[in-house]
Amino acid sequence: MFDKTKLIIGFNTFIALLYLALSLLDIFPLNAAIETDSPRRKLKIAVLCEDFWSNIENAELYNPFFSQVNRLIQKAGSSLDVEIKIVSTPLIYSELRSFLMEFSDRYSPDGFLCAGGGAATLNILKIAEELRIPTVTYNSTVPGSEGKAGAPRERYKYWVGEIVPDDQYVGYLLAKELVRRARLKGINRISMVAFAGTFHDYGSIERIKGLRKAVSEMPGIELKQIFSTGGYDYDVSRDKFRSVKETRYPEANVFWCACDNIAFGVIDEAREMGLVPGRDVITGGVDWLSSAFDRILSGEMELSIGGHYMEGAYALVMLYDYLNGSDFARYGVSLYSEKMKAVDQSNALYYKQALSEENQDVYDFKRFSRIHNPGMGRYAFSVDRLIQK
Repeated sequence: MFDKTKLIIGFNTFIALLYLALSLLDIFPLNAAIETDSPRRKLKIAVLCEDFWSNIENAELYNPFFSQVNRLIQKAGSSLDVEIKIVSTPLIYSELRSFLMEFSDRYSPDGFLCAGGGAATLNILKIAEELRIPTVTYNSTVPGSEGKAGAPRERYKYWVGEIVPDDQYVGYLLAKELVRRARLKGINRISMVAFAGTFHDYGSIERIKGLRKAVSEMPGIELKQIFSTGGYDYDVSRDKFRSVKETRYPEANVFWCACDNIAFGVIDEAREMGLVPGRDVITGGVDWLSSAFDRILSGEMELSIGGHYMEGAYALVMLYDYLNGSDFARYGVSLYSEKMKAVDQSNALYYKQALSEENQDVYDFKRFSRIHNPGMGRYAFSVDRLIQK
């Protein structure tokens, strides 16, 4: 006699085994997003930072940008009810692998976040693949990804997405604005020097491309030289500025700086040399550091271009949605954040207040989440929308 019950059970067993086999082949990851419209449980997300930058004092001193990024990720975690753990990771592959294996076994993270431009990012993606932990990167394209990693979900299926700034546009806008403002101040002969941070960082490389493009469009602008400052170090920038003015290009009057921290070094060393920032030295940077707003309001710094420090928090929203079952792949796995904006004297006070730490406590990141807005299509991340009351 034909037994329908056994047939149904056998078929269900077959489907379950097939699903497991496919997941083992990485064709369909076990924790891939399954469509739903509400959070399942409180997630645990680890933010992986290179050893040096995870130390808040180091970051504040040498590259304050990353301390802002991490603080905002934590604010977004509170808004989304996600447990955030900032983790210091080693750079050497063998040490990194051992560390992440032990950490994952102990902490059981649901997902990883990490800056795309880090020296260890590609290795983190390899290890995350081995651990089957979904990962989203932010702030920069992964070094070597064009050949070694491809796009998210190509070679590494657990690298589920990335969100990056248009750094070339940033370099272009900064150069154009510095020249425009120098001319408004009556400086007719513009002699420009660029302090680019490093020559191997993807963000710096793209910003330099934008700088060169802008200069090529402005006849009569003399770009004397592009210097590396060995990173984004304030003290190195001060030394470099003095050397340039005293021994190389004393006529230089416009200084294009790849980040605010470099611009701060230029401003402070110029004042030490008896020059007047904002008159003898025209400069601006990138990052929207809180102290940059004060320098802009004082007139010693022309502008800061930014908004991209929000990307870590935006990446958390993407990962949160993915892990809760709302996969964003149909709208793209490699996203550009919104075009960065220039803050100058006309709007510095507004952004200084709106972006203050006390106001960040009331930011509602759920307004960007597809889980909390089931009818939403593409992500519409926006600084101005976030800071609206």
